[in-house]
Amino acid sequence: KRLLRHAVDHLGIRKVDVNEQNEQAAGFYHHLGFEIVGRSERDPSGKPYPILHLALRPPVQNLPALVLIDIQKGLDEWEYYGGRRNNPQAENNAAALLHFWRENNGSVFHVRHNSTNPHSPLLPGKPGHEIKDIVKPAEDEPVFEKDVNSAFIGTGLQAMLDRQRTDQLVIVGLTTEHCISSSVRMAANLGFAVTVVSDATAAFDKTGVNGQKYPAELVHEITLANLQNEFATVMGTAELLEKMRNLVRSNI
Repeated sequence: KRLLRHAVDHLGIRKVDVNEQNEQAAGFYHHLGFEIVGRSERDPSGKPYPILHLALRPPVQNLPALVLIDIQKGLDEWEYYGGRRNNPQAENNAAALLHFWRENNGSVFHVRHNSTNPHSPLLPGKPGHEIKDIVKPAEDEPVFEKDVNSAFIGTGLQAMLDRQRTDQLVIVGLTTEHCISSSVRMAANLGFAVTVVSDATAAFDKTGVNGQKYPAELVHEITLANLQNEFATVMGTAELLEKMRNLVRSNI
């Protein structure tokens, strides 16, 4: 599947017709991203069977790539990360964006953190290392593994974005103050135009150097304020989806 999709993307193919006598084979083509758009009536002998006309769904022109960072089960262990988190709806909003990107054949990339701390819930091999079911990667969606804060260090993410000639990113995930901030700053320095979705990211309570505790909401808002305009555009899920829907409509 990945080989075929790579060939399609590399060659710029936007339509493929397949005449298929086997009804069950339709599922194979549909899984590859094709759609059934017609059927024939009968074969030369007069026996009825479907001939399946399948066309590749064209991508939306200029749709940014969606990058989902560290939406992993281990980050539900709030006590380990600070005891309290903001934006409890962040994963649902990330899932809504993921659904939109999939429906419109957009590029989707997942990033997963491989902690090197043996006590971390994100240590490979632990249940918490897995990506949450709500944004579980599809078979044709690349998953990049990292062991530092930035999604661009030690991964093939930048190389794949460059191959696809993608220069616009939408970034969601966890946590705002760590891997989101680091990845956004580096993406901007690499020349990408970045949008951070404010309610599809979240932060944890933090303790300062003087022992003072800062609430998650404050940590989140200050981090986004530091990113806004300097490294990224910050907007909410509803605003971004409306902008993307208008983009889709302009491509019809």
